[in-house]
Amino acid sequence: MEYSDTPQFKKILDSLSLKESELLNKAYNFAQKAHEWQKRKSWEDYFIHPLSVGLSLWNRFWNVDLFIAWLLHDTVEDCESLEMSEVYEEFWENIWFIVDSITKTEKSFYREEEIFEDERDKMLSGWAKNIGCILVKLADREHNLATLKHMPAHKQVKKSFESQSLYIPLMHILWFNEEWLSVEKSEILFQNYLTDNKLENHKQIKNELLNICFNDFSEELFDIVYNNSTSVVWELEDREFFDELVEKGWFDNEDVEIHNISGYSNWWFCATFTYKNWVIFDSTLWKLNISKSGFIWI
Repeated sequence: MEYSDTPQFKKILDSLSLKESELLNKAYNFAQKAHEWQKRKSWEDYFIHPLSVGLSLWNRFWNVDLFIAWLLHDTVEDCESLEMSEVYEEFWENIWFIVDSITKTEKSFYREEEIFEDERDKMLSGWAKNIGCILVKLADREHNLATLKHMPAHKQVKKSFESQSLYIPLMHILWFNEEWLSVEKSEILFQNYLTDNKLENHKQIKNELLNICFNDFSEELFDIVYNNSTSVVWELEDREFFDELVEKGWFDNEDVEIHNISGYSNWWFCATFTYKNWVIFDSTLWKLNISKSGFIWI
């Protein structure tokens, strides 16, 4: 299917300068060829994913580089025949740096020597240098969460836990879904966040984000929970927030199993539960603890 014929994409091309439209078309053709025979777990053409979120990013930020980086963001990671060197050869620094930063199959940047422990450390290092890396990744995760139902339950929990740990707090920090947000304002908000919290490297950024939604978290604990996410018993000690969740019907579905509610008073309260399918909270004013007696080690 030729998605470039969609009215929205054609309208964007018509609004650009000749040079910009040629560059966007180049990225479009590069990405469509890379994903040509691929399908998503929903059995849709894979290219629907980069194109639809690219259009969303355009409507939000009106930025050609973000659109192009988004179209290319999965090409190396998901296409075995494509090397990162090809992205570096075909596009310019702002593009290939963003694509490289969020490519999980590569543990180092193509033109740099540092090897990172895992893909999140590499990505966070990119965040500290280029706000575009964050904006593209947040758009990616937002779309992934909207299509989680096509994944097995245990993978849904993993993906959602990672999102609650790193990406949801960052969306709040950057006011990601506000209409007034721009690339420039995102950069200011993020740099202010780094300055206010005295964060100087990707390790510090990671630990700071992990402790926004969870108590006493660390990289080591993150890895344990990520790998055993459906076996973790969580504690919520905020009665007001618990009551709010009950009122919203959050505990009425099959995604969460309550184990115990104790001390139901204004002075002391604790609810323990596990996730069968993770549900993302849209608030960062509360924190969860891991139950010391409830964690099932595998």
